[in-house]
Amino acid sequence: MLHRYASNAAWGVVIALIVALIALPLAGCGGSSTFVPPPEEAPEDSIPNVDPTTAALILAAWQGSAHSDYDARAFRHWDEDGAIPISCARCHSAYGYQDYLGDDGSPQFSVDQAAELGTTVNCEACHSPSAPELDQVIFPSGYIATGLGAEARCMTCHQGRESTVSLNLHIAAAAVVDDDTSDPDLRFRNIHYFAAGATLYGGAVKGAYQYTLAGTDGVIGTVDDEEQYGFYDQRNPHVASYDTCIECHDPHSLQVDVSACADCHAGVTSVADLRNIRMAGSVRDYDADGNATEGVYYEIDTLKTLLYAAIQQYATNVLGAPIIYADNYPYYFNDTDGDGTVDPGENIFPNSYGSWSARLLRAAYNYQYAKKDPGAYAHNPKYVIEFLYDSLKNLDEHPQVTVPNMGAMFRNDSGHFDAGAYAFRRWDRVADDTSGGAIDRGDVSPSCARCHTPGGIDFFTEYGIDVPVNQSVGDGLGCEQCHVADADYTSTPAVKYIPEFEFPSGVVVENDPGNVDNSFICLACHSGREAGPTIESAISTWIGNGSVMTPPAMSGDPDLRLSFKNVHYYPAGATIYGGDAEGGVQYAGKLYSAQYEHFAPGSGGGRCTFCHLEDHTFEAQAVSSCQACHTAIPLEEYRLGRLADYDGNPATTTLQAELDTFEGRLLQAIQDYATGVIGQGIQYDAHSYPYFFNAPGPVAYPFAYKMFDGPLLRAAHNFQFSQKDPGAWAHHSDYMMQLLYDSIEDLEALIPTASPGDYTGGLVRPAP
Repeated sequence: MLHRYASNAAWGVVIALIVALIALPLAGCGGSSTFVPPPEEAPEDSIPNVDPTTAALILAAWQGSAHSDYDARAFRHWDEDGAIPISCARCHSAYGYQDYLGDDGSPQFSVDQAAELGTTVNCEACHSPSAPELDQVIFPSGYIATGLGAEARCMTCHQGRESTVSLNLHIAAAAVVDDDTSDPDLRFRNIHYFAAGATLYGGAVKGAYQYTLAGTDGVIGTVDDEEQYGFYDQRNPHVASYDTCIECHDPHSLQVDVSACADCHAGVTSVADLRNIRMAGSVRDYDADGNATEGVYYEIDTLKTLLYAAIQQYATNVLGAPIIYADNYPYYFNDTDGDGTVDPGENIFPNSYGSWSARLLRAAYNYQYAKKDPGAYAHNPKYVIEFLYDSLKNLDEHPQVTVPNMGAMFRNDSGHFDAGAYAFRRWDRVADDTSGGAIDRGDVSPSCARCHTPGGIDFFTEYGIDVPVNQSVGDGLGCEQCHVADADYTSTPAVKYIPEFEFPSGVVVENDPGNVDNSFICLACHSGREAGPTIESAISTWIGNGSVMTPPAMSGDPDLRLSFKNVHYYPAGATIYGGDAEGGVQYAGKLYSAQYEHFAPGSGGGRCTFCHLEDHTFEAQAVSSCQACHTAIPLEEYRLGRLADYDGNPATTTLQAELDTFEGRLLQAIQDYATGVIGQGIQYDAHSYPYFFNAPGPVAYPFAYKMFDGPLLRAAHNFQFSQKDPGAWAHHSDYMMQLLYDSIEDLEALIPTASPGDYTGGLVRPAP
C-alpha cells in the first residue's frame, strides 16, 4: 500500500531516516475530514549511493513543500467521497500518478480507476519504476512534447486541463449565433491551477486561448486557420544551464533557486525580487503605461488589470449582465448590484455567471489563465503578453468597449526578439503536418539556418561555416546567440569573437584581435546573400553570355533563362563596406567608395554597434554623443559631409529622399527597358516574393518575371539592394547612389527611345 510518504525500495531510506536516524514526528494527518489516513510504514531498504545526510536534506525539503501538505485541499477535497475520481487522480494522488504511468500494470498515459485516499505527491509518485523513463507530456490540446527528461514528471500535472482546442470545440458545440450573443449552452472553462508547463511551451501547445481567423474552410480551430493578431511565442528559451523546470525549481522543495538567478540578474536576493527582472530583449512598453524599464511581471500585471476592466465593460455594455471575478470556484459571478466589486454573498455557486457569449468566454478564459499561473512572468512572459494583448484587442474591437491606450500597447518586440516575426516563423508546420500530435514545428534548411535559428547562428559563430544539417524552428534570438556561454550578465557580458567574415562576393575581412569589432556578429547575417560577383557569374554562364537578348531569343528554354537573384533583407554590412565588399553590381571603368568609416578611421565610428546598440532594440538613435558632430536635429536629417544636392531637387533635403529619387529613376528605366528591349513589361512589389512580376498582371508568384537579360538583371539587383537596406542613406549613401546612378546610365544607353540625360538628368554621382 502507498502512503503519503515514500515506501518503495528505491527511496525507502528516507523513511528509515525518519524513524531510525532523526526521529522526526509524523505530521499532516489532522483536519476536519472524517477520513483518517493509515499509519506510515518504514521499509528497511536504502537508497544506493546516497548518504544519510543528503537523504535527510531531501526529506526535509520535500516536507516543507506543497507536494507534502496532506491537509491541503488539493489532497483532501474528496475525503467525503471516499475516493479520488479518475479525472483528478493523476495529479492529486500518488496512486493515480502511478496508474497514469502504468506502474500498476494498466495502460500507460491514462488513469483507469478512481484512486484511494491517503497520499500526496510523495517520493513514490516521482520515483516509481516507470517515472525515470518518462520523457513526454500529452497536453490537453493533444500536442505532445517529447524528449523532456526529468521535467516531464513536473509537466505531467502542471499543464492545465483546457486549451484553445477544447474552448473552440465547446463554442462550436453550442452553435452560437455570433460572438456577441449570450448562449445558455456556454459555460466557463477553467484552465486549472499552476499550468506552468503549458505556459512554458506557449503557442506550441495552445494552453491559452489563441485568436485565429477561419481559413478557407470557414471553421475556426482547423489546420488552415490564419493568425488574427500575430503568431504566438512557442517554447520559452532561457539560458542553456537554466532551461528546465528542475534547473530553476528545486524538485523537492519546489522553491526557485534565487541564488542562481542572481548570477545573471543583478539585485535579485529574494523571490520578490524576481518580479523586477527585465531582460535586454524585453524592450517594449507593452502595457503603454509609460514605463519600459519595470519588471515584466508588472507589465503583465497591468495588462491583467486592463483585461478585467474590459471584461466587465463588455459584460455590462454589450450583454447587459454585469460580471465579477473572485478567487473561488467557479470564479465568475453575477455582479448583482452592478458596482464592479465582489460583495458578501455574491461569490457563491448559486450566483455563478451564466450569460456567456463566445467573445466574453475567450477573454475570461485567458484572464483566468494568467491568474492561475503566478509564475507566468518567468515561465513565458512574451506568450502571456501576446494572449492578454489579443484578448484586449478583441474586446476593444467591439464598438461598446474602449480599452485605454490600446493603440499605444505592444504585442511583440522588435527585430531579433520578435519570436512571432515572419523571419523566424516562416517554416512553421501546420497541425496536419505533425505525427500523432507530436510538436513538430518544421525544419530550417542550412542555407537559412544561420540567421533564422539560434542553432544556426551558434554554429556559425563557433566554426565560421554554416551548420550542415537542418535546424528546428526557433523563437527569435536570445542572449547566447551573441554572448558567450555563462557570460556575466550582471556587468558587461562577453561577446562571441568572430575572427573573419566572408561576404557573398567572396571578399574576406579580418577582425583585429587587438581592437575587436563586435560588428562581425552583425555581419554574419546582415550582409545579404547575393552580390555583384554572383550576379556576374550567373550572367556569364547564361546562354546569352551577358548580351542584350531580343524577344525571339528570350522565348527559348525557360530553364536557360536568367532568374532574379535576391540580395535578401537588411544587407547593411555590405552597404557599409561599399566597394570593398562588392555588394552591388559594380560597372567596369567606374570607381566606387570604399568602407564607410563614419569618422576617423579605426575609431569604431563605422561599426554597427556604434549606432545600433544604445539599447537592445538595435534601432539607430540620435543620442547625446551624436551631438559632438551633429546639431540637435532628427536622425533622418543628418547629412554632415554630404552636402551636395545629388538629385537636383532642392525640395528633397534628406539623403533618404534623394535616394528615393535615384530609385524612382532606376525603376522607370527598368520598366522602359523591359518594354522597349525585352518586349515584356515588368512591375515591382517590395513585399511580394520574387518582387519582379509581369506587367500588366497580378502581383503573384505564378506571374514572376522570367525574361531577364544581363543589363536588366544587373539593374534589378542594384535596385533591390537599395530597397532592402532602408538605412542605406546612413550606412553609405555615396556607394548606394553610385550603384543606382551607374545602373540608370547603363540602361539609358540601351533603351532605343532614350536620349542622354532622359533618366540621369539632374542626378549627381557622388565622387568616390
